[in-house]
Amino acid sequence: MSAANKAMVQTFLAALGRGDAATLKTIVTDDVMVITAGSSNVSGPRDYNVIMAIADAFTKITKSGIEFKILHLTAEDDRVACEAQGFSTMINDKPYNNVYHFLFSFRDGKVCQVKEYLDTKLADDVLGPYIGA
Repeated sequence: MSAANKAMVQTFLAALGRGDAATLKTIVTDDVMVITAGSSNVSGPRDYNVIMAIADAFTKITKSGIEFKILHLTAEDDRVACEAQGFSTMINDKPYNNVYHFLFSFRDGKVCQVKEYLDTKLADDVLGPYIGA
């Protein structure tokens, strides 16, 4: 199961980065939650509908989505920890390159929760104007 969950994380990040909501819908539960840690404007919980809208938005606010480079994956039980870097260029030519730590949880072979840790100040500064944060 660990190998399958690791592969699912890779699929999730690739689909999110290219704005592929159709693929995301096949690998997440209907009650999936992505929770961004912190107290910034981009922090907080996001449900299924918001996650799909964010994936779609990445194709409109960036030149070519976000390329996630996975540095480490560690799996145990129904969880996968993922350390990653993200590389992107916004439509105004401003770079958005962030660092991430994700903790993915799985239920019945699908992603049911993602806890996201990132530089929220950078996200507020660069993404905020596009997402109303």
